[in-house]
Amino acid sequence: MILLLTALAPCHAQTPPEFNVPNAPSLGQYTTEFLPVTARAEIERVYALLVDFRFEQALNELNLLAARQDLSASALSDVWTLIGYVHYNQRRGPDTVKALDKAIELEPKNATAHFFLASEYYVDGRKDLAEEHLIRAVRLRPTFVSAHRMLAELAKDGGQTGYAAEKYQEIVRLLPKSGYYNYQLYNAYKADGQFEKAIRTLDELIALEPGFTTNYYRKGEAYTKWYEKERRRELALEATRCYDQFKKLEPTNYQSALGPAKLAYDMGDMDTAQEQCNVANGLSPGHPDVVGLQAQLNNYYNEKRLRWIRQGATAGGLTLLTVLLAWSIRVAQRRAKVLSILSRFNTEAEPLYEFDKFKDFCLDFLEDELGLQRAALLLYSSSDNSLYEHGTLPEEVERIQLVTGKEVANWQLRVGNTLLMVRDLKSDAMFGKAFPSLLERFEARGFRAMVFLREGSLLRGLLALGWEGGRRVARRHLDILEPLSQLVAQNTERLHLYESTLHDEMTGLANRRCFEQRLSTEFRRASRYQQACSLVIFDIDNFKTVNDTYGHAQGDRVLVELAELVRRSLREGIDTASRTGGEEFSLILPATPLNLAVQTAERIRHKCERHRFSGFPRPHPITLSMGVATYPDHAPDEAELVKTADEAQYRAKKSGKNRVCPAGEVVPMQGPQLGSARKSEMNILDRDTGLYNGSYLSLRLADELHRSLRSGRALCVAIIGVDARGEPLDEETWRRLALILREQVREGMDVPARLESGELALLLPETSIEDGFFVVERFRQTVEKTMADCGLTVSAGVAARSLPAGGDPATRLMEAACDAYQRARQERNSVYCSALAAAPRPQPSTAWRDE
Repeated sequence: MILLLTALAPCHAQTPPEFNVPNAPSLGQYTTEFLPVTARAEIERVYALLVDFRFEQALNELNLLAARQDLSASALSDVWTLIGYVHYNQRRGPDTVKALDKAIELEPKNATAHFFLASEYYVDGRKDLAEEHLIRAVRLRPTFVSAHRMLAELAKDGGQTGYAAEKYQEIVRLLPKSGYYNYQLYNAYKADGQFEKAIRTLDELIALEPGFTTNYYRKGEAYTKWYEKERRRELALEATRCYDQFKKLEPTNYQSALGPAKLAYDMGDMDTAQEQCNVANGLSPGHPDVVGLQAQLNNYYNEKRLRWIRQGATAGGLTLLTVLLAWSIRVAQRRAKVLSILSRFNTEAEPLYEFDKFKDFCLDFLEDELGLQRAALLLYSSSDNSLYEHGTLPEEVERIQLVTGKEVANWQLRVGNTLLMVRDLKSDAMFGKAFPSLLERFEARGFRAMVFLREGSLLRGLLALGWEGGRRVARRHLDILEPLSQLVAQNTERLHLYESTLHDEMTGLANRRCFEQRLSTEFRRASRYQQACSLVIFDIDNFKTVNDTYGHAQGDRVLVELAELVRRSLREGIDTASRTGGEEFSLILPATPLNLAVQTAERIRHKCERHRFSGFPRPHPITLSMGVATYPDHAPDEAELVKTADEAQYRAKKSGKNRVCPAGEVVPMQGPQLGSARKSEMNILDRDTGLYNGSYLSLRLADELHRSLRSGRALCVAIIGVDARGEPLDEETWRRLALILREQVREGMDVPARLESGELALLLPETSIEDGFFVVERFRQTVEKTMADCGLTVSAGVAARSLPAGGDPATRLMEAACDAYQRARQERNSVYCSALAAAPRPQPSTAWRDE
């Protein structure tokens, strides 16, 4: 997502501010700020919505502004630029290009529009057009830092390192104290072989931030590269001086030995290089950079041995020496290949901190490297003495109960290899007792071998491997498997330790410690970038009753299933779900205003209420009481945010449970219905079907009508009746109908409901009457096909917003839908449209037909 960095005003400062993107590398010290957008209050209001990521609301405002006749061409160009920006972030490529072309047509000197258009072309892979518009942007605004940076990145992608250095040099002239851009300039100079300029840039970085010691190592590295190119002794001396300075500052850093080792290798002093490489390996065992240098040294020493063999060869011993030579070459090549594979595995596994991502990487790596047809990773759980699958095994193999606590090394010693063949283990009675039915299950699924993952004598898990039938295990696989299995075991232990410190063992969600760390991080980010950040706190209603009635094992099962339900309801990599107590949970929702946080909480509450939790002898609904608070609306700091959300959750609990209570709102007690209620204060679901009820439909209809009237977009309502030959529908039939109806609509956008009179209803925002007809007709046909045994007939009426003016719009729209529904009932099993009664079966538009 692009941040609206330079907005719409020309840069007026002599030294423009630097714009920092969250999670981007940051070196040096500098300030971050937004430029003012424009003097127009309307666009400032839209800009505030964009900073808060409320794109749809902003787009509605912008469409109204674009239709105004009193705005100048320059102001309209600003409006169309923002429309293009919204479309870009919603990944609507053609709409983005159309809007930004319009902005440039109105104001050819709109540098921001050129920049956003270049961004769209870059994402679309049209780098020539991206470069063209970026050049226009920097010509129009020479101080446009973001455009200069993007030109530099395009140049790097195309291998034009000199041009990239020029662009970063221009940025550094604008932002001389920017650590980030000075570092990028250093990298560009180094890539282009301009080592003197690279070193001079590093000197400026060191002056900017003397405490950032890595720059001393980088300086030594630059001198080393320069020495490789020109072989001048004074360059080697300068490199040594820089490495010595770095070692004084960071004596325990592996780079303090790795740098001198690389320099010695380039100078041909292999003994010193090996000595320093050993020191580096001791400071950081198995580091990929150290392993890579060691592989180069091994190749050197192997070649040296071969030269010695050749020099010592005599005519009489030539045959023997030839054999020795061939054997030595083969051993050296095999070892180099293994070291290369292990180094690559370490490099790619190191940044992974989630079991699922590591599992996917590990299995893909094994299948590619060993030519496997299938592979699976089973991890050992000491809590219940079981192996749990983390690969591609079917459900019946996912959990394997062990019946022994003996060291797993015993079986490896009996077979004699790290790789254990299934056919060899079948005759081992001790193995069969320890791992009952494991071999039979593996053999049935085509797994022919396994490798135990162990640390010392402790079992960490095992890898199951399957080759094509009849193939023998290649020797190169045996060479790789033992060290590779050790790396898998080490990484498994690393991930286990990491998970145990930050995650709840039972549910896999973040624990309290992780919750506090993430909340602090997200709060700082929200404060820095003036974004909303919402917190949801909730617990399970009457959870003590579940434990007391069904036992703690069943209570644990509920917690685990609820955690998975919550996890699937959030944005992966953005939101954080945590278990902060027994049955207490918290959700951190960055860049999320109160209304969207309430919708998220309501969605989770709804899913939980509908979910059939396993383990109960009969259906047992689980409900949640949830409190929501948002920074900065309800709290100035994180401690107050937690307190406010907790108080809102307490009010939800006291006012009848099974509800979402936003901070600052009073939720009415259970009792007589009030004349009107806000969405967050009412039970919005129909108990029998899990669909929304009529009250919620009425509220959403009012909201969507208001939005539709302002934006000029279509809106559609349908009333659907289901008849079973005059007989009332039973609970199971209603449940099946509700399931079919949900499958026809867009989750989170459309509103499927059941009215008090017994009919179903659909609210379809941004939907024409033709598309509305298609949705309802598709529901009717699906019911006809899948529920033929029930003898049901479906009649429905559809109405659209485009009706004659007069009276309350919501009432008129519902009356029109009801009139069309009555006409459909007269013919039975048909769908009628209020505006198209003479032609009740229009064709759907392309968008709905594609769905």
